[in-house]
Amino acid sequence: TIVKSGLTANVAAAEVQVILKDGQSTPVVLNATDTVTATVTSGATGTVTFSDGSNSLCANVAISGGQALCIWAPSHPRFYSIIAEYSGSSSYAASNSMSATVSIEKATPTMSAFTIAGVNFGAAPITLTNPTISPAIAGVISYSSGTTSVATVTGQILSAAAAGTSVITATFTPTDATDYNSVSTTASFVVTATTPTSPRNVSGTSGDGQAVISWSAPSSTGGAAITGYTVTSTPTGFSCSVLAYTCTITGLTNEQGYTFTVTATNAAALTSAGATSGTVTPSSVIASALPPVIDTPPASFSASLGQTETLTVTAHSPDTGILSFQWNLNGASIAGANTARYSFIVGASTATDFYTVTITNFISANGTSDFVTTSPVSLIVGPALSINTPVSGLSATVGFAYALSVAATGGTAPYSYSLATGRSALAAKGLSLNALSGLISGTPTESGTVTASVTVVDSTTATATTSVFAITIGLDPDATIPTFSSPVATGDGFTVNVTNYSVAFTATASVNLGTITSAIPVGSIWLLTVSGLLETQTATVTVTNSAVGYVSESASITSGPRSVPAPPVPVPDPVQQSFITSLSPTSTVEGESPVVVITGGFVEKISNIDVGNKRLESLSWIQTPTTLTFTIPFHLPGSYLIQLYNGSAPVLAAQTFVINKNVPVQPIDAPVAPAPVAPAPVAPA
Repeated sequence: TIVKSGLTANVAAAEVQVILKDGQSTPVVLNATDTVTATVTSGATGTVTFSDGSNSLCANVAISGGQALCIWAPSHPRFYSIIAEYSGSSSYAASNSMSATVSIEKATPTMSAFTIAGVNFGAAPITLTNPTISPAIAGVISYSSGTTSVATVTGQILSAAAAGTSVITATFTPTDATDYNSVSTTASFVVTATTPTSPRNVSGTSGDGQAVISWSAPSSTGGAAITGYTVTSTPTGFSCSVLAYTCTITGLTNEQGYTFTVTATNAAALTSAGATSGTVTPSSVIASALPPVIDTPPASFSASLGQTETLTVTAHSPDTGILSFQWNLNGASIAGANTARYSFIVGASTATDFYTVTITNFISANGTSDFVTTSPVSLIVGPALSINTPVSGLSATVGFAYALSVAATGGTAPYSYSLATGRSALAAKGLSLNALSGLISGTPTESGTVTASVTVVDSTTATATTSVFAITIGLDPDATIPTFSSPVATGDGFTVNVTNYSVAFTATASVNLGTITSAIPVGSIWLLTVSGLLETQTATVTVTNSAVGYVSESASITSGPRSVPAPPVPVPDPVQQSFITSLSPTSTVEGESPVVVITGGFVEKISNIDVGNKRLESLSWIQTPTTLTFTIPFHLPGSYLIQLYNGSAPVLAAQTFVINKNVPVQPIDAPVAPAPVAPAPVAPA
């Protein structure tokens, strides 16, 4: 018997059969040590060898207590058909079990937990320590931030972008994706807000009984958004609170000097130190326009061909003026680019191309203006992001590992992949997409055709999508179609041989009427016996060959019992020249299957030999002109009639072979009562 995860295979010495109980309940995981047990007929000694096809799992395992144990660690994920082979005893013939199928799944390595200490906003970037992978297999650990507005990760460098909490995910992708799954773990990263720095470039412009106070944003918000600015005057008595970068304070006394202090408060309710303007003296005389104040200049960036990009600038007027904008490429004005945002489709560019924006502050009351131009920013143009629709590798097989790479080119790494279509269809077949590598993989569980398309997004948010493609999942070639010998009628049924039995498939037999039993397969021969039929009834035997990943195949044969249950009356052949003179030995004890020799004269070729009710396999005896040598196929007590055929009738007289019960030997000095001699039973022909 082989027992593995709900599978039982009888490995009886000299008689081997597989009985599937509940099927395999728990798949074995790659690299996990597993034990396969073979239970052997009670009293048998010898060894059992466990194998999967031509691969030996455990060789020559000694039988102990009626069992042999194979401790086995699968090397690759797939389906294994395990066979146990018994040998090593002169009392029993060598024999094989039928195969028991075990599914080995990909292993999932373990990743140690990791923690990340929280930091205050503005702290130096952190170098992450890679978690430990067990077993220590080759692969890559990558990191991602769940909230990129709070934290960003480049390689192993973690940087705080704002106050808040982000979940950092560490993902291990094995180099050997065929044998191992990816694995991830997470840790929370907390960034605490700090006090913002003071507003910058505080200035005041005098007006008639008023002052316009302007400033720039703090160099640091403390990690939390600025929720407002407060302006207070000296002498006291005047103030304003705004979210903009300027406010106008009225009700001031002309020709009196004032200073103004500006503070910033962020979303964490933390207020900066104040920044103070120079002295501002209100007057009825309107001053000329001042240059605009740039709060956030445009920045250089990278982009891909064909991608839409936007340049932005923020600025404010330091007085009562109104701002206007003009974007420039290589010093020349860009037509229509006259707002604070300039969007365009990236085309071919060179390293010498640069962009600027000119901002003008205009006061209509006196017609004065002033302007400022930003520093040049460059655009680094890379190849356009693209992803090819796969045209090869689109065939998979049920039960076998499958992988299809759908990789992007161009753009700016890293990439992120997702299924635009086909997610549920692929999952239903046992396939999935790796979001980091673009690899579609898995072990298909059922046949059919699935369609899908893949979208990739690069680090600049450029996107590209494949056309819809189809993956065809098929089955392995058909299983072998069973073939039969001619049925041989018996008193209440018939026997028939499956002539092409193979351990590569699980063979099952059924009958539509009566009862079917099976013998232990010998080589490619599997004997089936149908019984329980009436004289006028026929029955159909159906045999099915199946295996994981194969199309099952069946065949049937119909027959019935002989019309007269009694054995046929021997009729001499027209020419009979053979004769029998003796049989040696004529008896043995139970538990042995001896070789016997019949002597005589055998001119004709012996076509069949019957021992008891069993016909010997064709050519299982050795014939010479004066002897016939063969093995008695029984080991239980009884008398067995031996009949030889060279045609339709037995050769001369039949011979009888007796198997006696094995009586224990008693001590010499103990009285021994005479044992009654019972007539030996004669087995039916």
